[in-house]
Amino acid sequence: MGNRYQDIYPSSPILDSGALLRPSAADLLTLEYFEAPPGQMPEKIFDQHHVLINLRDAPMRVENFRDGEHIDFIYKKDEIVVTPAGIRSGWKWHETSKEIGSDVLFESLARVFLVKLIQKYGDRPEEELRFARGFTSAHYKGVLDYVAAHFSEAISVEDLAKQAALSPSHFSRLFKQTIGQSPMQFVMSYRVEQAKKQLSEKELPLIDIALSCGFSDQAHFSRVFKQFQGVTPSAFRKSTS
Repeated sequence: MGNRYQDIYPSSPILDSGALLRPSAADLLTLEYFEAPPGQMPEKIFDQHHVLINLRDAPMRVENFRDGEHIDFIYKKDEIVVTPAGIRSGWKWHETSKEIGSDVLFESLARVFLVKLIQKYGDRPEEELRFARGFTSAHYKGVLDYVAAHFSEAISVEDLAKQAALSPSHFSRLFKQTIGQSPMQFVMSYRVEQAKKQLSEKELPLIDIALSCGFSDQAHFSRVFKQFQGVTPSAFRKSTS
């Protein structure tokens, strides 16, 4: 093994990528997956590194103004543009992108992005990397989309594993490794998030909310909701009155 900076530093690291997989992804990076009409961002010098990824299926025209240079280009799906901190930069875009609209999906996609960066650039065991490379960002996105489309129905680990063409055990390990929750914990957290939105409709019976969000009955709904939120659905509804 060659020389490593880690071996000669006089103290332990304050931040270690190997320990960054469990905190909230929002504590580590900001992920914005948004719908914005054609527009322009003024040129400024930012303190943050900026990583822009185009997830649209169709290419789009984008203009970048960077340190006095103007670049007008066609931005294709999955292409990445990195702007380091301290550089004056501005953007103009000519198309509209699609919105996700879910805090649970935001958090999960942020974790996927973070873990993929660590897998590519961090110090991870080769065996672990070989194991994880079989489950790509596209696989994760397919699983998350499936949950968003079917959360009101019965969902099993087998159903989710099929979206990635993996065995349930292999899928479960990779999913928890990246998202920080087991597949079924993720499903429940998504259901709770959807239920919270419906609880704002004061006249909607709890049993109707429970069934529409995929819970087996009202008791199951109340138990899971309290597990994730610390209060019952009824108490949550009263607190938001």
